[in-house]
Amino acid sequence: MKQGITNTIFKIRKSKLYQRLKYFYLSRKPFLRYFFNKSKRDNILGEKPIFIYNHIPKCGGTSFNVILNDFFSVIYDYPPHELEFEYHFDFLESLKVHEKEVPNYLALKPFQAMSGHYFYNEIFLSSRFKGIYECPRVKLISFLRDPLTHRISLYSFGIKKGHSYVKGVELEDYILEEKNYYSKLLECDINNYKERLDNYFFIGIMEEFIRSIELLSEKLQMKVNRSIPNINRSNSEKYYGMLSEEIKQEFKSSNHLDYLSQLH
Repeated sequence: MKQGITNTIFKIRKSKLYQRLKYFYLSRKPFLRYFFNKSKRDNILGEKPIFIYNHIPKCGGTSFNVILNDFFSVIYDYPPHELEFEYHFDFLESLKVHEKEVPNYLALKPFQAMSGHYFYNEIFLSSRFKGIYECPRVKLISFLRDPLTHRISLYSFGIKKGHSYVKGVELEDYILEEKNYYSKLLECDINNYKERLDNYFFIGIMEEFIRSIELLSEKLQMKVNRSIPNINRSNSEKYYGMLSEEIKQEFKSSNHLDYLSQLH
């Protein structure tokens, strides 16, 4: 009897009608959540807020995008991925197209959010979206993690996926070759980093990912209706043990601004 009921439920869930109804509901859920909570959210977040997620690579963004889809109807604004192309020339041409096709962030609805990578010179937030830091309706979201473990994770991920940026590069050289990566992506320096970080509606900490999601949920006045995932891990722990204490200290000294940004 139970087996028969289980098979029937399975068939229903696989049916085209069920899948269409599921898609219809999921595609409209963010709007419905906003509509029935509009007055309370408007009092807290202001009228017609614009949500943009600055996805810094290897800071829990793949997992966070799953949560973001629970909160909002997400519009993706990601540049092309170099590994998707057989020839580097095709990648560069696709990147040029992406740079020219700029979404109108001011047209975002309160139940929508934009998610993207903004780490090329031509597509930093301020160059891609003119006036974004001056617009009071904009609610910027991002996540950070310890700068050193982040740098190691970028290296580990590059090795794992076969990215060109780590080919022939030793771990210690990669760790020290670029300074204050977060500060570059957040577009801040020693003079304005506090002001820039204050432009953000929310900055979560990857090492406290679950607590960060809970805090964001409170700020948005929306409950998380799903389990919190942990996706796209680079398993970079082994590389941390390969670094000498001298290299670790040198990295921390030369990335002083990134550590200040994380503590603010």
